Amino acid sequence: MSTSLWDQVIKIKQEKLRSVGDKFKKRNWGRLSTDEKSNQINAFMDFMIKELNITNRPTLSFSTSLEKDVAGEYDPHRNKIIIAKPLLCKKSGKELALTIGHELRHAYQRQLYRNSEGLKIASGMYTTAENRILYYINNPKGEPATEWGRNMFISYISEGPGYWEQPIEEDAHAYEAILSEMLFGQNYRKEINKKLKKFRNKYLKF
Repeated sequence: MSTSLWDQVIKIKQEKLRSVGDKFKKRNWGRLSTDEKSNQINAFMDFMIKELNITNRPTLSFSTSLEKDVAGEYDPHRNKIIIAKPLLCKKSGKELALTIGHELRHAYQRQLYRNSEGLKIASGMYTTAENRILYYINNPKGEPATEWGRNMFISYISEGPGYWEQPIEEDAHAYEAILSEMLFGQNYRKEINKKLKKFRNKYLKF
């Protein structure tokens, strides 16, 4: 049976991502020194920022002060990612990589919101053809940037009822599920498996 061009493109993308993910697997991650882990994390950040087309690179830090069971968080006001330091000590770097990917997705959401809101102000809600074109260039997939921004800056729920259902977390967890499949060939967290099918077509192209 012949393979379509699209199937070939997806295969190349998957092979590239599996190569990246392989570095975080137990057999490789556990052998790295602290400096080597730091270098690998920076290289992964570079790779994911390019994949997401993030123009304003977030800062990354590690902390022992996050709430229990919180792997990471993103501060949209400072464009800063904070990761739980204990993840560095695990024998496998899978959770660390997926957490970074998840938080970078929030940085991507922030970027689209900031870009779209700036164009609204400049153009009077996209009243000119030029600014409508600029809006499309900045948001070619038609993501719900305004909804994301309001959720991120006004109505964010950090824990408890409603956390999973809010727009930016539903999107980031779906992205994380796809990233897990592409990097490691598995759905790493059971609680996001149910979201995978719904978002597969939207995020397979990254």
